[in-house]
Amino acid sequence: MVDGCAISVPIRDGGTDAPVGLVIAGPAGADRRILAIAAAAEAVVSSVPA
Repeated sequence: MVDGCAISVPIRDGGTDAPVGLVIAGPAGADRRILAIAAAAEAVVSSVPA
C-alpha cells in the first residue's frame, strides 16, 4: 500500500467537454503543504481565460 496524500485541481479546458485536472501528490504527512500548493495552483489556473 502506498502511504501519501494527493489532491486534484480542476482545470478549464478551452474547447472540449473532457474533464481535465492537475493532480498534486506528496508523501505521508505533507497534507498542509499539498493543500497550500493546490490552493496556489488553483489561483493560477482559475485566472487564465478559457
